[in-house]
Amino acid sequence: MIPGWKVKRELLRLRQQLSWYAELLHARSRTRNYDRDRPKLVQRHDGPRSLGPRVAALLIFQPVDIPGSILETCDLLTELGYSVLVVSNGTLMAPARAKLVPHVWRLLERPNLGYDFGGYREAVMHLWDEGVEPEELLILNDSAWVIAEAFPAFLDRLRQMEVDVAGTVLRSKKAKYWLESYFFQLRRPALTSSAFREFWTHYLLVDSKFGVIRQGERDFTVALAAGGLRIGALGDNPDFLARMAEVSDEELRLAIAYAAPVPGALADERTRLLTASPAADWRLRVLAHIDAVLDGKRNWHTHFPIASIRTMGYPFLKKSREQITVDWQQLVLRAIQDGVVPKLSGQVMAELFERQKHAIKQTPQWIAHRSPGV
Repeated sequence: MIPGWKVKRELLRLRQQLSWYAELLHARSRTRNYDRDRPKLVQRHDGPRSLGPRVAALLIFQPVDIPGSILETCDLLTELGYSVLVVSNGTLMAPARAKLVPHVWRLLERPNLGYDFGGYREAVMHLWDEGVEPEELLILNDSAWVIAEAFPAFLDRLRQMEVDVAGTVLRSKKAKYWLESYFFQLRRPALTSSAFREFWTHYLLVDSKFGVIRQGERDFTVALAAGGLRIGALGDNPDFLARMAEVSDEELRLAIAYAAPVPGALADERTRLLTASPAADWRLRVLAHIDAVLDGKRNWHTHFPIASIRTMGYPFLKKSREQITVDWQQLVLRAIQDGVVPKLSGQVMAELFERQKHAIKQTPQWIAHRSPGV
């Protein structure tokens, strides 16, 4: 039987798809009108931080207050040498604005139009307007918590790649490849390319989540790659499998012990692997199990979160309320309690526990007890 949350998700996806088609009828005129009125629509607030050669554009949607984790992220980015440009989708409340401005180089408040790519576009166009030409631009949003202890090493790893545009997870469908859109690192060759300028110049502001994923998240990477830019990421499923083939038996055991739940035969096989003593074929069986879990419909960072942090250096914790993300968050909490991964900041922990109170379902039994072999 199909779980109720999956049915609701697919119905929501269908509604979003239909909404996108309707949005396309008005997107061109809406974008033209928005660009005409930008000077009046966008409020600018200068913070005390200086402008340097690296800029981090952080898109937020916080209609009530500014969570402490966002302030921590601004401070972390500043410590790492970035001038923080925050773009708020929607006008902030006065106390929230007063709390945020001291932590940034600049704050822009714009109408809540176009989801994250609408805000990303505003950041890029603002830099163009100001004549700011950074050597490096980070684009990220507040849909994920940043794991502060892992983030500097993550950036270092991206910089070691011989690419122009880098990100976290590489996704694919129908021979198209794209980076997940909550984080991009763009270097100067990308920022000065015609492909980058043409994408944002012609991007249409649509108020449909499905449309933003389609023409924003997917098409952005595709357009840049088609323009000759080199794309890199921590990896896709095959990259994760190759990395897991290199780690120790203990790391393999941790990877499956702190893995998201899977159905039927996969769950039974995982239990057998966790209760078995490593024999000659144990390692091959674990790798085959991981391969079977990542069957094209699942992704390495959602189904193997602890291996993603420990082995791949993945530095984000998504905030989504989808069941798989709730499961993932609970696994991270358990791994922190067991000393398997470093603690998150006190502020992130508090926000994570608060979000868990409103999770889709109560903590399942599989998370309330240690998995065998841990």
